[in-house]
Amino acid sequence: MIAFLKSNISPRAVLAVAAMTLVVSVVMGREKQPPTVVALAAPATAPGGRAEHGGELDLQKLGRSKNAEGVPDLFAPRTPVSPPAPEVVNTQPPSPPPAPAAPPLPFTYLGQFIDGAKTEIFVARGAEHYSVEKGRTIEGQYRVEKITKTAVTFIYLPLGTRQNLAIPELK
Repeated sequence: MIAFLKSNISPRAVLAVAAMTLVVSVVMGREKQPPTVVALAAPATAPGGRAEHGGELDLQKLGRSKNAEGVPDLFAPRTPVSPPAPEVVNTQPPSPPPAPAAPPLPFTYLGQFIDGAKTEIFVARGAEHYSVEKGRTIEGQYRVEKITKTAVTFIYLPLGTRQNLAIPELK
């Protein structure tokens, strides 16, 4: 222990105070000094009012005329933009929209079951599987019109359109 002003202070406390003093002195040293003002002497001019050689600038040479080439006048009045040309009016009546068409047949053939005169076809629509016979309606949109050895004929009910699903030949 160090005896400081007749009291016992731990070395850690002394180091902490020293570190804080160092940090405060560094921070205080970083403060910006006020800018210093330097007075410049007036340039020596020749009898004609021009600056003499000595590194001085002639401000008259730096000036530009208002109509100098290559420098546009940003505040000059502008002429308004002319309106666009009038559109050509089509005198023909618009063509009628195309007739609605049935979407592509969403079914795929899976197989068939033949029991005498009765034929049952298995089809799939995505993950759903269906067993179809003549006259059966699927999801209120398709009705099976007829089943032959080569195809199943569906009627798309919203439009009354017939669509065929091919049945592969049995071997």
